[in-house]
Amino acid sequence: MSILITVPGADFSAIGNPKVNKLLYGVPADNLEALYLFESGTVGEAYAGPATDRSGRGNDAPLIPGSVAFKTAGGVATSLDRVTRTGGLAVFSPVPLTDKFTVFGISRNLLPPEAVTSGTVYVIPWSASGDWNTPAQPLMSNPNRGSLNGGDGLLHINQQTSPTGTIAEMGALSFRGTPNNTQAWGGGQVRPGPQMAGTPKDSYIAWALSFDRSAGYTFRALGGGHTIASPEDAAVWIDYQKSVGARHVFGAVGYTSQTVIGEIAMAGIYKNVTKTAAEMDVLIASLKSRMALRGISAL
Repeated sequence: MSILITVPGADFSAIGNPKVNKLLYGVPADNLEALYLFESGTVGEAYAGPATDRSGRGNDAPLIPGSVAFKTAGGVATSLDRVTRTGGLAVFSPVPLTDKFTVFGISRNLLPPEAVTSGTVYVIPWSASGDWNTPAQPLMSNPNRGSLNGGDGLLHINQQTSPTGTIAEMGALSFRGTPNNTQAWGGGQVRPGPQMAGTPKDSYIAWALSFDRSAGYTFRALGGGHTIASPEDAAVWIDYQKSVGARHVFGAVGYTSQTVIGEIAMAGIYKNVTKTAAEMDVLIASLKSRMALRGISAL
């Protein structure tokens, strides 16, 4: 046990001593708006939600209607047999999108490469509800799950599977709409996605994304990541999201109308906070340590 003594008005930042970091379930606690650990429920049974918010702020997240979800030892998955494909599962956080935020989680893609005969299938662990057809209440029946790009752009995190996609990877995808519908934020039509050689596709992967309206966003996973520095595009996207009252969506969701198999193990939100790459790497290490308490390792 430790004791934290706070002296009102005192500032000891210049003395150079290490700071005391407040943790909640092993995760840095300052400005933590929601923490979903997906630890409630009986393994093997249908999961009805909501995802309990462990931050103490009461931001429990109900399942999006149409979700298919089962409790697992690692979290919540779309299937127990790793064969049945559905539109996925997602929880709808009451936390709104703001000009600055950081989201994080651990998830995995359970769709085997041989299940994809052509093209690429994407599993989305985080998106904004403004990128769905019905932002105020997303539905699994929406034809544009996490993929709506109607002129204001889109931003989400995804894991991809192709007939040859056997290595663990995770990426962030961002686009502007008309007239820039062939341009990703800040760098052409690309999807930067860190990979880790020698690791299977169905590995648990810890990730984090930090957004700033005035700068762009930074994504971290698998010991790497990327920064898309495009203030104009970021501002257009977040202004639209706020105009429709968008909120955070977490889960294992099939991109557009695709069917997938996936799992979400934990997720959370820092509201009004932008974190550096180094800070997100510390956060990711905390997530992996929490996962280890379940007897499960994460990349």
